[in-house]
Amino acid sequence: AVVSTQSTGIYSRMCLANKQAGHADEGIRTCTVVLQSESQDIEALTNRAECHILNNSFEAAVNDYQAAQQINNDSKHIRDGLKRAEKLLKQSKKRDYYKILGVPRNADKGQINKAYRKLAKEFHPDKF
Repeated sequence: AVVSTQSTGIYSRMCLANKQAGHADEGIRTCTVVLQSESQDIEALTNRAECHILNNSFEAAVNDYQAAQQINNDSKHIRDGLKRAEKLLKQSKKRDYYKILGVPRNADKGQINKAYRKLAKEFHPDKF
């Protein structure tokens, strides 16, 4: 659907608002509407990349940041975002032991031990 210039501005602001509110799916949708009208809109690309990060779609985030970088190679904001998205993509391919244990990354030793013991009891082979 073709969107008028005025509507594009509204969608652009909606895209930013959705990203800031943490509504990733709606943010991706509104940013995509903006990009259908103005494919070179760096702000829409970076906002959509951040929404993809919120959705744990790190490959899509890297793609959006790379597209934004091709448009403006001098932006520190874009370089930092791309670097962060690539780091998150790399981390997502590794096992996250904190997630397996169900504890936050800043958990202390006691929380980790408690979660480990709980899972060990739950999945012990001698448990009937």
